[in-house]
Amino acid sequence: MAAKKTLAPPPVLNDRQRHYLLAAYQLDQQLEAAHRKDYLRGVSTPAAEWRAMPYGRWQHFLEKPPTKLRQLIEAQQDASQQRLVDPGTGSTWKALAERGLVEVEERTITKGSEGYSLPHILLTREGRKLVRQLTGEVRPVVPRKVKLAQPEGLLTAQQWLALVRLYELDYEGLPADDEQALSYDRIPLTDLEQLRERGLVAGTPLDESLPAKHYTITEQGRAFYYTYYRTNALAYHRGHELPRPVLTAEQRAFWQRMEELNLAKTQAIGPTKEAHEAVRREMLRFQIAGPFHTLYVAPYWYVALAGRGIELAPNIALVDSHLDTEAEAVTAGQQLVARWKLQLSWLEPAV
Repeated sequence: MAAKKTLAPPPVLNDRQRHYLLAAYQLDQQLEAAHRKDYLRGVSTPAAEWRAMPYGRWQHFLEKPPTKLRQLIEAQQDASQQRLVDPGTGSTWKALAERGLVEVEERTITKGSEGYSLPHILLTREGRKLVRQLTGEVRPVVPRKVKLAQPEGLLTAQQWLALVRLYELDYEGLPADDEQALSYDRIPLTDLEQLRERGLVAGTPLDESLPAKHYTITEQGRAFYYTYYRTNALAYHRGHELPRPVLTAEQRAFWQRMEELNLAKTQAIGPTKEAHEAVRREMLRFQIAGPFHTLYVAPYWYVALAGRGIELAPNIALVDSHLDTEAEAVTAGQQLVARWKLQLSWLEPAV
């Protein structure tokens, strides 16, 4: 049985060294709190910079005021009525550094044409741990973040965008942007190569000359697209143009008829108001009687299957309304049908 590892006893400090270490810890925690606020605002600075605490006096100011760390030690000196700030300060910091509790770095302060040296104190992890033991401070336990499992088939946003583009181009493929072939339609080569390694796309050899350099989607890539369309579309539908799902024969017939009615409505604007309203009535009846479930619910996150937004309100299309659940889409579709029926009632000739 392996012998139990014994922990080394904490270093023994005299009163002077303890006061210095406590002052350094107090300032270190103030700097840590300030850094946390800066980080939340998006300002990131290396720890070696913001944790370094200058000790001494600022020589470039007229009154040569003490640094913050020296002020804290002077405050402890007044409270304890001990002489803590004297020529022996350097030896005290050195003793703490030898025990692995602090690090001391001489840094040059440059102001104007002249500079001067000032020691900077960095509290080590062992130094913070010892202070907490001396003061009885108990740190709150921060629960570890649990990394959520990635859904099966989820690509990165850039890879999904690449697969969408290749699916739309089909056998035509994606040509290289230049002779170096580092990007294809502004999609980085690295993303396409990662898709190629998974068998989802195929690429020509890099030593080929233009215009031969291109990538195309494979049959495996098409199968992946159909299988994991919902996973990736739900993850990246905000801010990304979604691909158009394959239309069924019923859906295609519906949209072709809608195209004919749209054209007829446009042509009927000129002749008479009655002709225009007659086409609008026919269009509304056709939309109301259309295959609602397949056209407006599945897939519910991309309602305009033929690339045409169905208006819910002026300048607002269902495809742009970012519906996140099928129930929301069904409700929105029902509201849409009710609005069509209301519009149709306005256009029906008076009896």
